[in-house]
This record gives sequence, C-alpha cells and structure tokens, in this order.
Amino acid sequence: MAYSYPPIPKLSHRASSTILAKYLPFKVPYEHARPRLLDLNSPAHVSTKEDYDRMPADLLNWHIITSVSAKQVPYAVVRNRNKRRYYAAFSEALKEQGYRTNGKLLPSDDSLVSSLSPRPDQPLKGTLELLIFYDKAHDAGFDRLKRDANLVLDAVRKCHDQHQLQEAQHKSDQPQNQLLGTFMRKEGTTNHPQYRNKETNKFPHRQKDRRHLTW
Repeated sequence: MAYSYPPIPKLSHRASSTILAKYLPFKVPYEHARPRLLDLNSPAHVSTKEDYDRMPADLLNWHIITSVSAKQVPYAVVRNRNKRRYYAAFSEALKEQGYRTNGKLLPSDDSLVSSLSPRPDQPLKGTLELLIFYDKAHDAGFDRLKRDANLVLDAVRKCHDQHQLQEAQHKSDQPQNQLLGTFMRKEGTTNHPQYRNKETNKFPHRQKDRRHLTW
C-alpha cells in the first residue's frame, strides 16, 4: 500500500524573519518524518509510522527546530537553550490567546480567558512547524520572543478559521447537490456537466450497453 502525504506549506506572518513557520489545518507528518514514511523499505519506517499514528488529529501538533542553524551555532547546548526559550514563549502566547499548549480551549473560568475579547470559540487543530534561524535570538528579551510567537499564532488562527469556514460551507452544500442530482435523475435531465464522463466526454445514460447482445 502506497502512502501519500502533502508537504507543509510556508505560513505568511508578521513576526521576525528568523522564524520560518509552516502550517496545515489538519494532521500531516512533520517534514523530517515524511521521507521515512514514504519509503516503505526504510529501517525507521515502522517506528516513524507508529509515532505518526499517535499524533492526535483533533489537536494542534507543533514542534520547534533549531538545527537549521547548526553551521552558525555549532554548539548543541546553545541551540537547545534557544529552543527551550521559544517553546516557553509559544506556550505563553497560546495561553494568552485562550489555548492550552495542545490547542485545546482553556476553561471559561480562567482569568486569562475572561479578559480576552473576542474569546476563541473552537480549539486549534493541524500541524505547525517552527524553524528558528540564528540571529542572536538567544540574546533577545523574552518579551520579544513572546511578541513574535503571538504574531505567528495570529496567522495560524486566521488560516485555521478560513479552513473551518470552507469545510462548513462544503458540508452545507452537499445535501443541496444530492437533492439536485436526485431530481435530475428522476426527470431524466442528466445533461448537467457533472454527469458527463470526463474520459469519453459522453453521458453514461446515452451509451448503449451491448454486453447482453450476441453477434
């Protein structure tokens, strides 16, 4: 069985250029795990597939990558410190916007949620990758990191809300399309383009079934 996973596109945001954000509003594997999932002969395919199956589809899956600056910062201890600071900044930004670290909504009696206007009405879902490039970010104040995190999350929420709106519209259009198709089949007016066979450019109900004929 062949698997296919879409790549995570870049997310446009107004934060610092040292942050490269990638986001999709649904569950997909992270970029570093994608080659191992597609290669069924890879020794790490099974373990990577198990990790991917454990990722929740109804929550926000996100992680931070600092190894992209390995040449500029060859010391892993410095990159890990930078990674921990950004993780704390994004965790605080999620709380300030009314979410837990996994995208779930904070309880309504929380002091942070009561001061929000407007309050989020649905949890965040999807897959978020944050690539942090070295630009003396480890020397920046925590307030700056948290400001950048809030700007990235604003772009994530905008993309997520647009996707949810499109899904709601698609679901509302489905019963109408089914009713239209039933009516057209009953009336015999199946000349609508949606009933045209794209390969033969003909209508299936006009093609004679000659399988029962003998010559």
